[in-house]
Amino acid sequence: MSNQNKELELSLLRLHDLLESRWLSPERVFSAADENGDGHITCDEFMLFLSTLGISAWSEQDSRLIFDHFDESGDGEIDLKEFEDKMLQISQVAKKKVTYHKVDPIPVDESTRFVSLVAHNEMKSVLLKFVEEQHDFFSQVPLVTTGSTGKSLEQRLGIPVERLVASGPLGGDQAIGGMISENRISAIFFFKDPLSSHAHAADIEALTRLCDVHQIPYATNRASAIGLLMALKELGLNWQIESDENSIVNKYKLGQSQVITALAQNK
Repeated sequence: MSNQNKELELSLLRLHDLLESRWLSPERVFSAADENGDGHITCDEFMLFLSTLGISAWSEQDSRLIFDHFDESGDGEIDLKEFEDKMLQISQVAKKKVTYHKVDPIPVDESTRFVSLVAHNEMKSVLLKFVEEQHDFFSQVPLVTTGSTGKSLEQRLGIPVERLVASGPLGGDQAIGGMISENRISAIFFFKDPLSSHAHAADIEALTRLCDVHQIPYATNRASAIGLLMALKELGLNWQIESDENSIVNKYKLGQSQVITALAQNK
């Protein structure tokens, strides 16, 4: 490998690590760099975007080399497909630097409480990065995830998923909600995309409502995920809240019991 190619690879890896450290998905990066919103990134737009990241150590020549690397068609612009393809290639190179051996599945039974991992498409790479940084923790707890997220965890990080449900729009959110009602969920990490509409928004709302009803902690972004992770490390998965803190549920159950008794007496 020539010195120029080696320097280019190092610069690309540096860019990759910087973007991931800021929890920016390729789609978000492209949208931010495409200043005029025409679906293409020019060299000037690319340079401006790099400057907003605080990248001043690279020379204009280095930045131009990176731009030309992304501009595979050579038309002087980067489209979304070119950008995503190049970011994927860089990510694959970066992953070769860290090899995770496949972890054995955790034995589960009818009393096992799971940690749930869910992410919208735009946020899957962000969730995977978070789990990768906390590999030791997530590889040692039973997980339930939606389909594509679970497969990515196993293939990329070697972390087995003890229970796999359908994707969110196909009922995965409802399946996890059912597990909440059965006291099988300890916590939920649901990385939401706040800037897009979702066809299964009602399912998402129902899932978070059940979390509130059953006092299940859930994190919807990296900041809240860090706090939730700290709590799980401290309390474990089988934590319980005091009964008076969940009095609204107890009050509801009492009311339902009275309804049933009244119906039985009327009969």
